[in-house]
Amino acid sequence: MKTLTRSALSLAFAGALSLVGATAATAAPGAHPNQDRITQSSCEADGSTYSFSKGIRSCETTTTETVIDVPRRAAVTPLEGLTYHHGTYHQETTTTTTSTSAQRGKQTPTVTATDPVIEQEWVLDACLRIDNYGTPQSTRYLVDGSECEQRPMYWGDGSGYVRP
Repeated sequence: MKTLTRSALSLAFAGALSLVGATAATAAPGAHPNQDRITQSSCEADGSTYSFSKGIRSCETTTTETVIDVPRRAAVTPLEGLTYHHGTYHQETTTTTTSTSAQRGKQTPTVTATDPVIEQEWVLDACLRIDNYGTPQSTRYLVDGSECEQRPMYWGDGSGYVRP
């Protein structure tokens, strides 16, 4: 399930803007240090993509950052007979930004950046099955995550359904 929260979006956008500002203040991506020229070798050395079309040299750089958030959250299934499932999840936030440096001739390179793309996802860490739940014969098993993924899971704090 991929969701965006307003605070995470604002925080990531501010971080991306600071990254773009830092990039624009320094040499353009693909430009060799101490030079204001975009070259194929310096662009590709940075892991970026170089292109040349109609007299314009371009170097495109994509940055992706993934942050694993804690604390983890628990999700549970409704009781199925006397069997109950408990899943433990963590949230991953991935921010992707693309910046492009373009240069015609010996002009100063210009840098443009896309708005950051932010994706958040809850990722299953562990799945626990409890048989004979609520009885003295209750047993707990750490099981394959597919057992939790195949069932309707609800956040233990009552805030809603885990997956669409």
